Amino acid sequence: MSCFENAIEPTLLREGHFSDDAADHGGTTKYGISLRFLKLRTEDLDLDGWPDGDINHDGKIDRADILAMDLDRAKWFYLRHFWLEVYAAIRVQQIANKIFDIAVNAGPGIAHRVAQRALRAHKPKVAIDGAFGKKTLAAVNTASSRVLLAAMRSEQAGFYRCIITRDRSQRKWENGWMRRAYDE
Repeated sequence: MSCFENAIEPTLLREGHFSDDAADHGGTTKYGISLRFLKLRTEDLDLDGWPDGDINHDGKIDRADILAMDLDRAKWFYLRHFWLEVYAAIRVQQIANKIFDIAVNAGPGIAHRVAQRALRAHKPKVAIDGAFGKKTLAAVNTASSRVLLAAMRSEQAGFYRCIITRDRSQRKWENGWMRRAYDE
């Protein structure tokens, strides 16, 4: 089983700053947690009486909640909404790190499709549906980690290239995205 702490640290090195760039489709973001993501967090999983996305407890989920978020809260969101739901069951840490990092940057559905496309060369029965179910998990856990990681890097880079092709304004992030795709 893979370890959350080993996955979160490299991701936070990439995501650990505040961003409010109008060209960024993620919108206002801190530690990689976007306002769009927070607005979906209307449940009260931490049982504090407030929707989880309402970090400053003012009754609305907005930019002020991003600004109020601290590192511990960001880690809690990642652990609860990303790691425990899917990635903790991945046996190879490096694969778990990669899928987790893609999920943080592009969303879980994209991360799962990247992994599923990468698996298709050797596991053709894996559906490319964006869901990380039992079949995808089994395929990830039985694939050659070296081959899967190389294929995932290529698929991730291809995903970013498609974004840039569709929207030239996103080219400003190309170098960072390519480094992220091919990073260990």
